Amino acid sequence: MFRRVVAPLLALAPLAAQSTWVVDADGRPGAHFADLPAAVGAAQTGDTLLVRAASFPYTAFATDKGLRVLGVGDPVLYAPRWVPVVRVTNLPSTATFVIDGFHVPPESSFEVVLAANAGLVVLSHLRALESCNCGPGVMLPPGFAISDCAQVVVDSCENFGKPAIDVLRSEVAITRTRLGMNAIGVGWGNCLHVDGGRVDVAESELDASLAMDVLGNAQPAVRLRAGRLRVGATNASYVQGSTIRGMAFLQPAIEVGGGDLELDLDVRLNPFAGGGIPLRMLGGTLTVRQTAMAVVRSAAIGGVLSADAITTALAPVVLFAGLPIAPTPTAPFGTLWLDPSASLVLGFGTAPASGIVSGAIALPNGLPPGLIVSLQCVADLGAGLELSSPSLVTLR
Repeated sequence: MFRRVVAPLLALAPLAAQSTWVVDADGRPGAHFADLPAAVGAAQTGDTLLVRAASFPYTAFATDKGLRVLGVGDPVLYAPRWVPVVRVTNLPSTATFVIDGFHVPPESSFEVVLAANAGLVVLSHLRALESCNCGPGVMLPPGFAISDCAQVVVDSCENFGKPAIDVLRSEVAITRTRLGMNAIGVGWGNCLHVDGGRVDVAESELDASLAMDVLGNAQPAVRLRAGRLRVGATNASYVQGSTIRGMAFLQPAIEVGGGDLELDLDVRLNPFAGGGIPLRMLGGTLTVRQTAMAVVRSAAIGGVLSADAITTALAPVVLFAGLPIAPTPTAPFGTLWLDPSASLVLGFGTAPASGIVSGAIALPNGLPPGLIVSLQCVADLGAGLELSSPSLVTLR
């Protein structure tokens, strides 16, 4: 049974990493490169770069190749403000780019530019540690700027900016991510701006409590101008607009000027004291209903992949895990993010009162670091079967 379950992942393992290179700015034994841009330039599509934490930061890089850039020991990336530390453009549809396990120095947002990518781009475990002094009169670039991309995943990241994530005509899944206020309670700028495309947000904290523009005006946490935005919820997730006392203070959690907003019934909007109205509808459409989510709980090579399907009580649900594919519309069920021919059933059943159906499998040591696994559930919420928001995780 075990071999049959993990066979879809093992079959792709030889293809997932052609060569592995070690990057070490301190030049310790076993290193192939001391400079990250040089390593990226020399690597071929499919290669893996293991970047060791060093005594000083690594510099910014740009690429159009499918690589796995994996930080070892939480290394630092640095570039001056308005210079992205990572730029990925024109990635072909057959390629996957993954960057996982880096942080930027204090006073810096994690600036990434993704543009015109047909392939899958995964941003995982990227962290901005502290806010900068970027209140009134201070310009701040977007954290993750995503435009004209076919498939982008932001998982387990922590970032700020103006906004923290800017999406233009792109398909994006955001999971287990903290935007705006960071883990130590500081941060500036609003959280998410969507102007075209489709964006799914699940199990994330979008906190714009201190958001203001260069004039000192308070800001909503999320702005939707065009496209479709779906926001799912667990007990740990929320959307908080600015509570700054000043011009236009007490902002909504979400402002909709156009497009389609879909909110889960359990989404917490402006849960903290001092927030304004939860929602401002200037245009577009709003749907509020129970949705389904796939939420990763743990994922470690040589350990366990465990996840939950979260839905409404008494709903029949099946939780799948498999290899990712380009987002594929499957009307009327929704958008498919995993390959049916390279997937397995992680859990199934009728949801109990908690609405949670869990599943887990052991992951063998033979899987290559940086392999991406996609999770999605199918649930019957009363109007027929539908696909949940996706959750993609980077295996390490």
